[in-house]
Amino acid sequence: MTAEDIKSAIDAAIANKVLLTYPQLVLFVLLSGIAAYLGAYLKQKGQNLASKEDIRGLTKQVEEVRNNYAKQLEDYKQELLQRSRVAEVAEFFTEWGRGESADKIKLNGYSTNLSLWMPNDLYRELGKCVCYAKGALTSKEVLIRVRKHLLGDKAGDLKAEEIIHF
Repeated sequence: MTAEDIKSAIDAAIANKVLLTYPQLVLFVLLSGIAAYLGAYLKQKGQNLASKEDIRGLTKQVEEVRNNYAKQLEDYKQELLQRSRVAEVAEFFTEWGRGESADKIKLNGYSTNLSLWMPNDLYRELGKCVCYAKGALTSKEVLIRVRKHLLGDKAGDLKAEEIIHF
């Protein structure tokens, strides 16, 4: 109850000539005041609860967006790392393909980098290939294996003989 409601109730009582004794009047005013206080208190509590729910919902949405962007960023980092590794392999084969004019220092640098991330069996196949070991895979076959290692399910079904070479 608001102050106007209390005033209206008192005015109505006076207009209808309802006479209250002083204790009844005091009790009426006191109960009206308590009712007004409780009404305002409960209204504020309801607003606070609604605000908490709104904040909780917004916080959840912000967290979802944050997690989504974090995942996208992590995927992008992995893609960049993958591209970097692909470039290392391509640079190695490009330099190695120069034959006798290849820069041995560059080749050593590339092979060292490749040894840090390539699986052992794949690195060994690469070594056999560049040393022309008997029964070794061709450079294109090694590339296909590297492709499968780096791309996994996305590697597709490209075959060694389909790799373009000039």
